[in-house]
Amino acid sequence: MSGGARSTGPLARRRGFALADFIAGTVILAGAVSAWVAITRAQLDATRHADQRGKARNAALLALDDARLEGATALRTASGPADKNGFRLVRTFAVPGLPVLVSREPQGRLEARELPVEGDTAGGSAIELRATITWRAEHGTDSLELSTALGGEK
Repeated sequence: MSGGARSTGPLARRRGFALADFIAGTVILAGAVSAWVAITRAQLDATRHADQRGKARNAALLALDDARLEGATALRTASGPADKNGFRLVRTFAVPGLPVLVSREPQGRLEARELPVEGDTAGGSAIELRATITWRAEHGTDSLELSTALGGEK
């Protein structure tokens, strides 16, 4: 081999295969690591979503339990206009541990409406309570709603 001539023998071919093997191995490793990262991220997103829903559920249950302790008569003083389902706002509350909405509105709403009870001619013996929690999620907003009935005893 003289003056810059390239070697075309078996040694040069082996070097070329080694470089191609290295590049192919690197591409395969990059693909495997990318797949692992994507799967791990999906698992973490699902875990975060489940944690947020759990916090929202606990806050809604706590709000409903507090309202039960107050009694049905205290909750009949719901104010404001009724929504399309007849619910009126009782109070709003914050939910610690959940991402706040962009509008900074309270995350929790406790609402009540009168329920008709069969055989009750006076009316107003039962109410339905609804606790709604809304929070900022990764792609917009998410919400959870729980309801229960109070009163109606004979």
